[in-house]
Amino acid sequence: MRFFSFETTLTMDEIQERGMQFIEYEQHSPWNLFKKYTSSRTGLHLYFTHNGFTCFYENGKRNRTHSLHSAKTWATIKIKEKNGKRKIEGYTYFCPLLIIALFIGLINIVFVEDVLAFSIIFVICSVLLASIIKEESKMIEQIKILFL
Repeated sequence: MRFFSFETTLTMDEIQERGMQFIEYEQHSPWNLFKKYTSSRTGLHLYFTHNGFTCFYENGKRNRTHSLHSAKTWATIKIKEKNGKRKIEGYTYFCPLLIIALFIGLINIVFVEDVLAFSIIFVICSVLLASIIKEESKMIEQIKILFL
């Protein structure tokens, strides 16, 4: 999870207009790992909320069955206006169900004291974490480019 915050000179109308370019009409949720993604456009996919956006980042990579991956990096973005300035704040997070499952698996293996199983799950978590950090960086950079 990474937090970000920056000020923009755009008006609220300009922010919404720019956001409309990346709006996603196919409904998804970070809590549903089993719904198929069909929009393969690489980059941000935005959903409007009452005070900002929720979005996911599509990297365009496909699995062995040539389907898009269901585990995505998500962000929640809030737009705050104070003293005539707009501030964009938010945070990124990876698919919560997958992170919870890996964390529970890691905890269970630690208490079982199986070194080989712990090593394997630790390597899997490390590779996943490295991939998540890379996608989060790309996502934050695209959000800044979009709203600055």
